[in-house]
Amino acid sequence: MFKKRTFIYFFSLATAIALVPLFAAFEAHVINVTATIENALSVPLEEIEFGTVFPQEYLVKPFSISLSRSFLAEDRVDDVEYIIRQKPKCIGIEGDTVSGEVDDNGNMTCPNEYNLMPLLCRYLSKHPDGTPENDGSLPAFHEIGEVVDGHWVWNDVNGRLAKSEDDTEDTWGIDLATPCFEGYCAQDWADFVHEHNPNAEAGDYIQPTENEHELFGCDLWVEVTGVSENEDSPPPTPTPSPTTSPTPTPDIRETIFEDGFESGDFTSDGWILNETPEITDDADFIGSGLFAALLHGTTTPNPDDAITKAIDTTGYDNIELQVFRGLANTEENDSFEIQLSTNGGLSWISLETLHNDGDTSPDTVIFNLSSLSGGTSDNNPNTQIRFMVTEGNLTNDKFFIDDVSVTGMPL
Repeated sequence: MFKKRTFIYFFSLATAIALVPLFAAFEAHVINVTATIENALSVPLEEIEFGTVFPQEYLVKPFSISLSRSFLAEDRVDDVEYIIRQKPKCIGIEGDTVSGEVDDNGNMTCPNEYNLMPLLCRYLSKHPDGTPENDGSLPAFHEIGEVVDGHWVWNDVNGRLAKSEDDTEDTWGIDLATPCFEGYCAQDWADFVHEHNPNAEAGDYIQPTENEHELFGCDLWVEVTGVSENEDSPPPTPTPSPTTSPTPTPDIRETIFEDGFESGDFTSDGWILNETPEITDDADFIGSGLFAALLHGTTTPNPDDAITKAIDTTGYDNIELQVFRGLANTEENDSFEIQLSTNGGLSWISLETLHNDGDTSPDTVIFNLSSLSGGTSDNNPNTQIRFMVTEGNLTNDKFFIDDVSVTGMPL
């Protein structure tokens, strides 16, 4: 039987909340809102965009939630309980978007001069990484909440991170099960719905034809609901009485740049490419999350694969680079380098050169970029880092990189 396929444009945004050194018992990370809030979680500043899809397509996009650096450094606290909440999305006449709300009658509302977008949330599932099994899940084809005893109750998904369980990052799979339009659904529509949610009523999730070609949307909120203290840690020092002397600001290292390649491409975070580096989902090459960067040798003379990133460190000193890296299928005469430029790429300083005959076990390394013989990255708008194959004879010579971060101390 011929099935009519129509285009739908779906768009779901996810933004980050900045990391901070203080902790509260209750916090809120609002995706798609620009803010700097002192919190215990790190949520990536990346949008989740499915683009143009077709009815009954099934697509998966990952995003990660991790404990912040300041939370990891604080011995007094151990674990964080949080929820992922779905909210309706509203669009203004200028194309800007905000989160909508739901009243106690179950009516979705928007601020003045904003209109409600067709709701994408009902078709998005949330699946945890399962390591360990301490997070909830929610299949596609669901409602975002319900009215209970005259009050709106959200259909949240619970998550947990705990240092004591070596669980400092959750990678969630956000899956889109695309709906069909009324009058144009395939005969196996009900089978498609029940494949992803056996308890769903397939007819409830068919879209009206007037929503064809409309922009669908959903906002994901990550809210911290509780922080537990470490039972083995000493009690906190009592706060002294106020004095006329100013309290010094603690030295807290801040993240200037980080990339775990979870966007699935290099362009999202501004990498400059040489030759044909790629994003890999091979678990042998991944530090955390679902993806890593993979560089190869070539069968032709240099240049070989390289990726370069410009980083402005203005306002920071004591700069450090941290990266998870390793080699595979290399020979003794192959070489791979991690390099730094302090003058915008005019010259390069070698931070590490790897040579190997065989496989090198992957490891996380940290480089201080502040006091090198060739220059410093402190308070420097012209800093660049580069990962490159400097001598690789075959395309199966592999140099893999993940979890790149540049941090510094505010001046």
